[in-house]
Amino acid sequence: MENENKTENKNEVKIEHKPEHKEAKKVKLNVLHFVALALGLALIASLLVFGKSCPISLTGFSSANAIGTKTVDFINTNLIPEGQGKVELVNATLENGMYKIATKYNGNIIFVYASPDGKLLFTSPIDMSQTKPKEKEQSIPKTDKPNVKLFVMSFCPYGQQAEKAILPVLELLKDKIDFELHFIVDVQDNNVLSLHGDYEAKEDMRQACIIKNYGISKWIEYIKLFDNNCTKVNIDSCWSESAKSVGIDTSKIESCVTEQGIELMKKEQELTDNYGVQGSPTLLINDVNYKGARTPDAYKTAICSGFTTEPSECSTNLSSSGTAASGQC
Repeated sequence: MENENKTENKNEVKIEHKPEHKEAKKVKLNVLHFVALALGLALIASLLVFGKSCPISLTGFSSANAIGTKTVDFINTNLIPEGQGKVELVNATLENGMYKIATKYNGNIIFVYASPDGKLLFTSPIDMSQTKPKEKEQSIPKTDKPNVKLFVMSFCPYGQQAEKAILPVLELLKDKIDFELHFIVDVQDNNVLSLHGDYEAKEDMRQACIIKNYGISKWIEYIKLFDNNCTKVNIDSCWSESAKSVGIDTSKIESCVTEQGIELMKKEQELTDNYGVQGSPTLLINDVNYKGARTPDAYKTAICSGFTTEPSECSTNLSSSGTAASGQC
C-alpha cells in the first residue's frame, strides 16, 4: 500500500497510513509476528549448526507426533495470549536429530523445532516442563456508577462487533453508567496512523468529534447506520449521509476534524498507552479488562456486576447472540 497524505485548508490535518505501524514509536506486534521472527532465527541457527537438512524416515512417525502434540499444547497454554486463537499441529518429522514441527496459526504455516529431550527451540531452548501459572481473572470492583470504556478502531470488524453488542446495554442502562468510547491510534509529527489506513484515521477523528459536539447518545444513533452501511469504498459519502440522517451538522464535524482532530487523537493515544490497550476491541469495566463473550447479555451481566447496588434494568434479559472473545485488530 502507498502512503497517502491529505491536506485540508490552512490548518491542515495530515493523515498517513503506514502498513503495520512500521515507523510508529510504539508498535503493537501480534504474537504471530513474534513467533515468525523467533522461528526464522531458529531456522537460521539450525542450518548453521547442522547444515542442509536430510529428512529421516520414521515408520508411522509415532514419536515425532508425540513431541509435536506436546509442543503445540505447550505453545497454546503458555505462549499464545488469551483470545488470540490456537496453534494446530499439521505434522512432525525428525530431521538431523531435532524435531521439525509444522504448525498452523491464523491460516499461516509456521515451523517450530524441538529437541528429543523436550526443549522448544526458538532462539534458545525453552524447557517445556516449566510452565507459567495461569493468570487469575481480576474481579470487577463495585461503584455506584460503573465506568465503561470501549477501545476500538472504527473499521476493525471485531471492534464493530463489540459496538453492536454493547449498544443494547447502553440503551438499557442509559445514564446509570458512565460510558466512554476511545480509539486506538498512533500520532507522530502531526500524522495520525491507524492500522487499516488513512480512511480509518479520519473516521476515528470524525467519531471523536461527534462525541465531543453531540455526546454519546447521538454517536449511538450514528454508529447504528455507520457499522451497517459504511465501507472503505463508500466512506466519503456514507459517513455524511449517516450523520445528516440523525441530525448531525457535517460541516461542524469536518471543521472539528481539521482544527481539533489531531489533538483529540493525541489524547486517545495517551489514554490507550496509560491503560496498556493493544487490541480492538478492549472493554474496561471500572478499569478492569473484560475478556468474556461479546454478546449484549454477557456485556450487561459484566457491567451490572460493577454496581454497588444493581438497578432493576439489570434483570432484563438481552440477546445472547454473538461470539466468544476470539479476535482483535
